[in-house]
Amino acid sequence: MGFIIINIEYMIFIQEPNPFSNESLVIEEDPNSIYAYRLNSEQTVLQDIFICSTGKIVETANEIKEAIDLGFSPPLLRSFANEFSIQKFLTEDDISINWISVEEVVV
Repeated sequence: MGFIIINIEYMIFIQEPNPFSNESLVIEEDPNSIYAYRLNSEQTVLQDIFICSTGKIVETANEIKEAIDLGFSPPLLRSFANEFSIQKFLTEDDISINWISVEEVVV
């Protein structure tokens, strides 16, 4: 297995505290996806939410396994993809977090 070089300078990372509770929401990008994580005050993940795919579409399950083995979320398999599946070139300015209540948040 080879090495993958990642420029983390361009990766999305946003954290927004919930004004109604001691929880927060973190939005984080890796080479394949953007996920949101709802955290409690101890920074324990209460819920993880898939937002979108950002990486390449792959052809085989082997390519998915390689990404997971490197600690990344799985890339999208072509058989599940369409022309809108990959959202490239998103920035932190494209994403906002709006807490509605203790349990409701809009991303």
